[in-house]
Parts: sequence; structure tokens; C-alpha cells
Amino acid sequence: RAAQERDASVGSDPAKIGEGDLNEPTAIIAAVVLCTMRSDRRARRRSLMSSTTPTEPRDEVALAQIDQRYATLRLIEPEELSRIRSSIDRMGILSPVLVATAIEDTRLVLVDGFKRVRIVTDRGDVAIWVRRIAVDATAAKVAMIAANAGHRGLSDVEEAWIVRSLCREHKLTQVEVGKALRRDTSWVCRR
Repeated sequence: RAAQERDASVGSDPAKIGEGDLNEPTAIIAAVVLCTMRSDRRARRRSLMSSTTPTEPRDEVALAQIDQRYATLRLIEPEELSRIRSSIDRMGILSPVLVATAIEDTRLVLVDGFKRVRIVTDRGDVAIWVRRIAVDATAAKVAMIAANAGHRGLSDVEEAWIVRSLCREHKLTQVEVGKALRRDTSWVCRR
């Protein structure tokens, strides 16, 4: 029940898309990203349980092409990095990192997968599996929160940094941020 309430608070119900008129494209993109990420997790679990290989071709990109400008909105937790590093060493990278293509023409901007990118960089790898989404800077930050909903995800401080960035850099009001994230204005205000 708590997980359902948490999921409902971030707008995971695609049937509710279109109820607001403020920043509706951003909310739609966030909902699509969230649904895509959840279906990827389900598919990954199924593929791990069976011996078949995924049919989706891997889009590998050189690490040098990935812009990590939003890494400043994330905390570095050594114990979490260690846990993920051992998982990658055992099973490899099971899901692609999320990159935005519409922020800058020549660069792919990392939206989700900062820990995975850090680990593969430390290992000396030169490329990583990516999923591209065509979103602007505002929608990319909304997608950062949506992509991390429902699992360990973001800390309150990281959510606060993203909300503050949406308000200050993108000039959104707290009401607009709340609608984009499918959260109540009081949640935004507490961040």
C-alpha cells in the first residue's frame, strides 16, 4: 500500500495525463519516461529469469560524448557505489543510462545513470549503453525525479536541488513544478 501511494504521488498513472493545462508537455514526457523505465525493469526481470536475450539492440555511446552537467544535483554515496559496482562486476549493466538529446545539439546530457557512468569510467570502459529521449532541460530534470521513483532513487536533498533548479534556473513557479512532477504544491514547498 505504501508503495502504491508513493507511486501515485509522482504521477505514475498515465490515465490522469491531460488533466492540467500548465506545463502539460513536461508532465506527459515525465509520465512516458516513468512508464518506460518501469516496463524496462519488468522486461529485465523476465529476461534474467529466462535464458533468452533481449531483442532491443544496444545503443552504445562513447563516455566522452556524455555531458554530466546534472551530476551536481546528485550526491555520491560510497556504499551505494560499492553495491552497484559489485552488481556490475557480476552481471554487467542491465539497463541503459538515460540521456537527453534536445538540450544541446552536439552533446548527450546524462539524466539518469550517474552511478553507472562513474563506475564504468573508473573501470576504464570507453562506452556505455544509453537510451535517448528528446527532451529539453526542464523536462530532463523532471525525468530525473520520475526515473528514480519507486526504488532507492533520490534523497530529499537531491529532490530539493532539482526543484530549486526548476524554480530558479527555469523560472517555474512552485505550482508549475508541482504539476510537472504530479506532486502537491506543499511537497514542492518542503523541498
